[in-house]
Amino acid sequence: MSLGQNFFLFSVNSNQLNDMYFTIERPADNGLDQEDLPLLFSTSDDDLNGCVPKRGGPGWYGSDSDCDGFGHKMRFCRSVLLTFVSINLGHLLVVDGQGTLYKRCPDGLTLSGQSLNTTVPAHSDRDCARLCSKSADCKAVNVCPVPTSEMVSCSLVNDQITGLCDGLTTASSPSCYSVQKVCQNGGTVFGDMQCACPVQYSGRYCERYIRDCTEAFENGHQSLALNGVYFIQPVNAPRPFLVHCEFAWGGVTFVLRRNVGWLGDLDWASCKEGFGASPSGDPQLREYFAGLENLHYFTAQARYKAHFHMRGSGGVGAFYDNINIGSENTTFALTYGRFIPLGNTGAENGLLSADGLLFSTSDHDPHGCAFQTGAPGWYGTNCTQHSFFAVPLIWPVSGAEVTMSSGDLIMERHNDFY
Repeated sequence: MSLGQNFFLFSVNSNQLNDMYFTIERPADNGLDQEDLPLLFSTSDDDLNGCVPKRGGPGWYGSDSDCDGFGHKMRFCRSVLLTFVSINLGHLLVVDGQGTLYKRCPDGLTLSGQSLNTTVPAHSDRDCARLCSKSADCKAVNVCPVPTSEMVSCSLVNDQITGLCDGLTTASSPSCYSVQKVCQNGGTVFGDMQCACPVQYSGRYCERYIRDCTEAFENGHQSLALNGVYFIQPVNAPRPFLVHCEFAWGGVTFVLRRNVGWLGDLDWASCKEGFGASPSGDPQLREYFAGLENLHYFTAQARYKAHFHMRGSGGVGAFYDNINIGSENTTFALTYGRFIPLGNTGAENGLLSADGLLFSTSDHDPHGCAFQTGAPGWYGTNCTQHSFFAVPLIWPVSGAEVTMSSGDLIMERHNDFY
């Protein structure tokens, strides 16, 4: 069923097939009935409005006496057993009864990326899109008509999409084109063509990873039951990385987790890249650090307050407002606006320095502090600072050096992304 170019899809509700509505807006001067009446699909054996004999066949008809009223909503009634619904709204395709939406991109352009299958034949681009819907990894399908045939070939593609029909390349044939999911990465359509994204995705089309755990909270994921490990990718970061998210306090990001186990000899490369977790690993269960380079991109995208929470005989916390980690060219220099002790825990500023803090390791030791203290970390020229990476983990509390059993470095965002 083609509705032509004068109609635009605004919203889809597809919780159940019999409750699926497609809200349509059309020009006021198109000569069609303007009443807000649903169009019911009528057949000879299920004709609620008595329109089939009048109109000469099954179809969507209004409830007016002439059966030619075109209301704002189309409804698939319960009696019609549709397992696959396909409606073409200009360049927008509604592919299946689950409300998955795809956009047809211009001819002659396709999406390059990792192919998820060998090319398979299908009857139409809608069939290609239905194949994509069955694959969690599929983000688009490249469609090419098969010469001397009414078939098309489908190539499912898994590639990061920054915007619908963006980043396309010249196709092998001018008749080939790409069909892309409107909502990527498991997102679902609601309201005025908006996408509701899973926890670790964001953007207009759920096309990118969240930039921090606060963004997931801002997107509506606020249940403490969602606390766990997710990928994030800060602005300008070349790749995503794992962090632990907790959705109390507006959503906070854990970038360091210490259970005071033996860390081994952490060299510059290990601290730069991070350690303690793999794509299948869980930072909550081991010694984990997101990495200096990732922290640089993370703190460069917004204003953050760092909370170093430690546990010994009791909870001890130290806050560092407006924390920033420089690039590798600065030796990942750490700066902060002010130190704020947590309540009456007696925590003191273990990073106090009058001349800046540079990161040091055994093989990259600008002040000789890693050698002197035996632990990598941020140090000034006097090497008196305390390291988050020391074994054992020691922090100044009420004038004493206290050994801690564990510690977390938690980032809390305080403004929008720059």
